[in-house]
Amino acid sequence: MRIKTMLYVMFAAFVLTAGFSGCIGNNNYGPNMMNNSNNMMNREEADIRSVSIAVTGSTVTASITTDLDFDETLDTENITVKKAGGTIRILLYAFEHTAGGGSNIVNVTLGNVSDFKNGSDYTVIINNEMEKDEIIIFRFENNTLVTIQEAFVGNVRFEASGNDVIAVAEIPNAGKYDTVDEQNITKTRFDHENEMDIYVPIMIKSSSTDEKGPIYAKISIGQIDKLNNGRYFVEINGRDASFTIQNGTLMT
Repeated sequence: MRIKTMLYVMFAAFVLTAGFSGCIGNNNYGPNMMNNSNNMMNREEADIRSVSIAVTGSTVTASITTDLDFDETLDTENITVKKAGGTIRILLYAFEHTAGGGSNIVNVTLGNVSDFKNGSDYTVIINNEMEKDEIIIFRFENNTLVTIQEAFVGNVRFEASGNDVIAVAEIPNAGKYDTVDEQNITKTRFDHENEMDIYVPIMIKSSSTDEKGPIYAKISIGQIDKLNNGRYFVEINGRDASFTIQNGTLMT
């Protein structure tokens, strides 16, 4: 999840902090990068591993885990947060050619619960990445935080339901009230190499923290009598699986 954008900046002395907070709507947080310095550093958009939304007291935060190269250091002093309607854009950078690396977690304050209208969706976009699996959506339902994001898929199996081939994706460790967002499942058609991509989102409720267990997404991916003999490959949220059609029969 990286779009390389090289920026040359002046930087005097850096002491990077592990956390970050700010108020929604401002364009820049932390000191200006152009300080009285003769040192030039390369800065690029940080590679993001995962994002989660949480409420602590009355504060809504985005917890962002970055995935840095061995010579990168997270720039926690110059995080940009902009809100326009229901879209919140966060820009997060890393310095290159520094002693760093590994995963770093930064908590970005998005605002107070009262800043967000009950029942309205808010889309968080980090470093202008627009793919569905890189965007997180949240809203409040009766003061309960609900997030919609890519589901973690444990394994995939295939079964026949009449003439339909059904992909069954297991989502382990879901909360008691978490559900598959079936209306927003997307899939491609099988291409010339018999490959299909499927995106499955999950709706996570912050109140479902005690009981954990698997839930399942069932997706119809084709009709047996219209699939030629051969092997078919399906990727669901990064999890690969395959099945075979042989003489009008589903083979798994």
